[in-house]
Amino acid sequence: IYNGPPGLPRFCQDIGEHVAAIPGVVSVGAVAHLPFEGNAGRGFQVEGRPPAKPGDMPGADYSVACPNYFRTMGIPILKGREFTHQDSLSAPGVIVINETMARYFWPKEDPLGRAILLGGSSGPRLTVVGVVGDVHHLGLDVPVRRQFFRPYMQGAWPVMNLVVRTASAPGTFTPR
Repeated sequence: IYNGPPGLPRFCQDIGEHVAAIPGVVSVGAVAHLPFEGNAGRGFQVEGRPPAKPGDMPGADYSVACPNYFRTMGIPILKGREFTHQDSLSAPGVIVINETMARYFWPKEDPLGRAILLGGSSGPRLTVVGVVGDVHHLGLDVPVRRQFFRPYMQGAWPVMNLVVRTASAPGTFTPR
C-alpha cells in the first residue's frame, strides 16, 4: 500500500493557491477516495492497549486528504481541527477520525490526543487531532464504517480527487 512521502510535495498548497484564486471558488481541497468510490483499509494498534493477536489487528477505512477537504465537502469538524499545511512530513504524524471510529475505540474518552500505531506496534505513531461527522462513504444504504484520514503531506496517495465549493452553480465553471 502506498504510504508517501508525497511525489508532489506542494500539491495541496498549489491547489489552494491556484484553484482558490478562480473567481467564484469558495473553498478547495482534495482526497484520495471520494464518497461512493470506495476506500482503502488499514490495520493498526491502538496505543496503550494490549497488542492484538496475529490476524486480529483492528482496522478502519483509510484515506488521505489535503487541508480544507472537510470544510469544502461540508463535513462538520466535531472536535479538534482538520489538517493544515503545517502537518508536513517533518511534523508529528496526525490523523482525523470519523465519529464512528471515535465511539468504537474511545467510547468513554476524548479521542483527541489518543494515538494509533499504523500497521502494528512497530508502525508510525499517529495522533488524533480531529473528529469529523460520519459520511456514508460506501453508499447511502451501507452502514457508516470506522474511517480515518491522514494529511497528504504525511501519507501521500498516487491519485487524488479535487473537490471545489463554488459560490454559484458548478456547471458555470465548465467549458461549454
